[in-house]
Amino acid sequence: MTVDARAFRHALGQFASGITVVTTRDHGGQLLGLTVSAFCSVSLHPPLVLVCVDARSETHAAFVESKVFGVSPREFRRRRAAQRADEAVPS
Repeated sequence: MTVDARAFRHALGQFASGITVVTTRDHGGQLLGLTVSAFCSVSLHPPLVLVCVDARSETHAAFVESKVFGVSPREFRRRRAAQRADEAVPS
């Protein structure tokens, strides 16, 4: 997958710190996700981000196996919405 460096830098520049909802799919295609606060940019070249998922989490194996995930940064005022998303998706 090709990522435009300028767009990547801009997107991550908008996220100083806070809460993100991180999602993936398991081998059966079921959507899995969790709310994380441990998320940051690691590198522009190549474009890399760091997401910390507890190895004891029920979603950990799916993230490792999938190798693909989505990140949805949440504004502080939307914290409750992120918490609801975390409660709605099995972890």
